[in-house]
Amino acid sequence: MTKMSSVEEPTAFAYTTLAIAAVPLALIAVSRMVSPKSDPREPPPLWPTVPLVGHIISLLRESASFYSRLFKENALPICTLPMLNGKIYVINSPGLISAAMKNPDVSFEPFFLELSGGAIGLRKSDLNMLLSDGNLDKFMDLVHTGFKGPSLAKLNVAALSKLGETLNAVQPGEELVIPDIWIWLRDVLGEGITYSLFGEHNPFTKEVYADVWEYEEGIALLAQGLHFAAPKSLAARKRVNKALEEYYAAHYDEHESVSDIMRKRAALSRQVGTSSEDLGILEFIIPWVGSTNTVPTFMWYFLNVFSRPELVKRIRAEVEAFAVIESAEGGGRVVTLNASTIEKGCPLVAGAYRETLRVYVHNLGMRRVLRETTLRDPDNGREYLLRKGVDVQWQSGVTHQLPSVWGESWDEFEPERFVDVPTSDEKKRRGANIPFGGGKHLCPGRNFALAENLGFLAAIALGFEVEGARVPASKDPLMGVATRRPVWGDVEKRLKLQRRAGWEDVTWKFVA
Repeated sequence: MTKMSSVEEPTAFAYTTLAIAAVPLALIAVSRMVSPKSDPREPPPLWPTVPLVGHIISLLRESASFYSRLFKENALPICTLPMLNGKIYVINSPGLISAAMKNPDVSFEPFFLELSGGAIGLRKSDLNMLLSDGNLDKFMDLVHTGFKGPSLAKLNVAALSKLGETLNAVQPGEELVIPDIWIWLRDVLGEGITYSLFGEHNPFTKEVYADVWEYEEGIALLAQGLHFAAPKSLAARKRVNKALEEYYAAHYDEHESVSDIMRKRAALSRQVGTSSEDLGILEFIIPWVGSTNTVPTFMWYFLNVFSRPELVKRIRAEVEAFAVIESAEGGGRVVTLNASTIEKGCPLVAGAYRETLRVYVHNLGMRRVLRETTLRDPDNGREYLLRKGVDVQWQSGVTHQLPSVWGESWDEFEPERFVDVPTSDEKKRRGANIPFGGGKHLCPGRNFALAENLGFLAAIALGFEVEGARVPASKDPLMGVATRRPVWGDVEKRLKLQRRAGWEDVTWKFVA
């Protein structure tokens, strides 16, 4: 008789169980072999729960909220996130963010060059042109000077005057029913923005401008070269390119009504041999950048103000004291608002705008380390080593919600937090309040957006009644975009606008 073993043969289930248990162990082993080595002088690493790909999965699932969650769970001023066989540095400390913005070895330019082909559609010949003979710097100089001084004043007056036409068209006793406040504001503001840039022959009809927003839906995919995954966005971009090509082919950019920034950029492009077709591609970036955050920010600004009757009352008193009100020839009155001085003249109007930026603009700061460098934490003096070639990120959704900076009411909409700010609070906010980025890459169009937003809201508040304004919930912005998006749910988009009693005879005028 054969003696039976006291040990039973493993079953299929046992083999399966062992195999499943071995998978995470194998992943950990592989992770240790392929993950980047961490120098103790670098920011401390936060290893993902799922080796190699955990942070990538979380980022794709959570979008901007990923950074906030990570900071709540690990309140580090700066950290390293291992991803596959690479890594990124994520900064949460306002002081370290400021240091990174000022560091010449930490730059945004590599991202512009890498993403412009996919996102904007620049051809290799266009990129070569930008990279030769200092042309990229020349184009950027035109952007910066185009949003300053007399050039900025011309833009402000042109945009606000176009917005004023919309308000002046509302007749006394007329109730303007707005079926969808987002679409209405998008189109009205879009007309002001694009007219101020392109002048009397503005190629952005409502249909063309709607394509700008269709394009934005797929910008993250286009930026990665995944055109097959965003066919509608790609088609929309091409339609805008075609409208711009026809504009430049007719040399409408040389008209006196065109902004300095667009006219001078076109002249430089032609000087270096750029065709009208390529101009239609190259110059798409200006109206898109000028709209993508300005328009949705104004929607949040508008809804947060006009859903608060007491705030509207205070703003009206402030604007009335600021405005120049004169009798008009032939009857009625002209109310003039100065775009150049409204920020200082109407601190509550400006405070509500800045609070809107804090609450709703959650942009992702991106840089790349060009040369090995260090960042010094001003809070404790510690220095962190940054390796060449590693990407650096920070999320303003983290810094805009820090209780240490904004107090325990950080999650409330409080315009007063930006009125008469003590010097001590101003110092704390450096590097924390960053809706427009900072350092060398501080958004050059921020003052254009500010004047347009403040001027338009001030005129509506003083001269009109708004009925039905409600603030919807919000969710993270699209990848590649900064402003949070509305979640309307049961909140009605429909509003009514009519002239205030006693202000029916007013014509709106803007100067700068």
